[in-house]
Amino acid sequence: AYARSFEGFKGFSLSTSNAQHGVNLLGAWKYIQVLLWGPEVAYAPNVAANTIANYFYVAVPLLGIYLLSAIAPGLAVWQRFALVVSAILLIPQTSFDYKLAHLFLPFAAFVNADTNERDTRYYSIVFGLLLIPKHYFLILEDISAAVVLNPLLLLMLSLPLVRKAYRGFSERGFSGKTAPQ
Repeated sequence: AYARSFEGFKGFSLSTSNAQHGVNLLGAWKYIQVLLWGPEVAYAPNVAANTIANYFYVAVPLLGIYLLSAIAPGLAVWQRFALVVSAILLIPQTSFDYKLAHLFLPFAAFVNADTNERDTRYYSIVFGLLLIPKHYFLILEDISAAVVLNPLLLLMLSLPLVRKAYRGFSERGFSGKTAPQ
């Protein structure tokens, strides 16, 4: 049923067109399929359609994890923004490079945050790498390295925040108050 709701995207999703400049996990997964099986198999209508249909079972739980993490106690404003923007970029079936402009909101909040966390350098580097154009390096015909690098960098930005959110929930619960000992 979910896959049928995207019938209009079928031809677009089954081709390399949406993988050329993608930022999402589906584009990266399709590229990995091309490397493993070759383009003839990876873009065969039955394989591509199954990939798209099964992506729903990855996308919905991941969306829940990211959005639940964004409301966790103990996260800074920029961290909440980064989780929401990561979900916006990583999860849809089509998400192109111009959407990386959404990263300026968490980046601006990060720069303006008064923080002394030890991870500041790490997040500065990841934000910087995300905002650098990467389409000068083609890895497969007309598909650039950004198709794999941008989702990987977004995961490097967001997964430590999900881990921090989990710790916040385990220490404080959903109320945000410290549990009595």
